[in-house]
Order: sequence, then structure tokens, then C-alpha cells
Amino acid sequence: MMVNPSKRIALAIARAARLRAAGNSWQAIGQLLGCRPQTCLQWTKQYPAWWNHVYRQVQMEKWREMCTTCEQVLRKNLRSTDAKDRRWAANLILETAQRDPTVLSPEAVAEAELVHAAEAQLRVIRVTVNGTAG
Repeated sequence: MMVNPSKRIALAIARAARLRAAGNSWQAIGQLLGCRPQTCLQWTKQYPAWWNHVYRQVQMEKWREMCTTCEQVLRKNLRSTDAKDRRWAANLILETAQRDPTVLSPEAVAEAELVHAAEAQLRVIRVTVNGTAG
């Protein structure tokens, strides 16, 4: 039989899950919540469904934040003055989009496709102009 926590305990579990996902020890969590560390640790066993649900939500939130930050850095590299940085960012975005289309925004993928195509065209022009084509 699954036991549901009271509203007060559910809120405390949610705070504890956020703190734990941020890397805090049970000791630190207990101090921040004003209870014993053992009490906080018990919640994972006493209310496993609620703890897992909340902790998973927190992890997904952190994952989305990380993906957003990575996308911002990659898009900045797409606009770099260094061609090597542009190619690296475009390739990484396109490879990531192939593996999991939900990780990056469609705008980032579209921008990477444009940079990739422009860089490919520049390489063809350079090779042809230098007389080493073919």
C-alpha cells in the first residue's frame, strides 16, 4: 500500500529533493530544513513514489537548464570569427539533433545547417581557387 505524505511533508520532500539534486549532503539538507538528517533520508523510504517523482522532476529541470546553456554556447560558436569553431559547433549540433531531436531547439539546428552549408561551400571555393580541385 502506498502512503501519501501530508501537504507539509510533501513540500519538505520537494525542497529536500532540490537540495539533494544540487549535491547537498543529508546533513546539510537537515540543517536547511530544520530537521534531523535521518528524517530527510527516511522520506526516500517512507514515501518512495513521491520522492522518486519529485527527484526525477528536479533532475529533468536541471537537464533542460544544462541543454539550454549548452545550446547558447554552441550557437555563440556558430557565429565565431574562427571557421574551425563554427564547423565544430555546427557538426556537434547536427550530430546531437540526429541522436535526439528533442535536445536542441529547431532554431539551433536550422542555424547549424546554414553554417554547415556555408562552410562546405567555402571549402569547395577554396579548393577550386587554389587549383587543387578534382
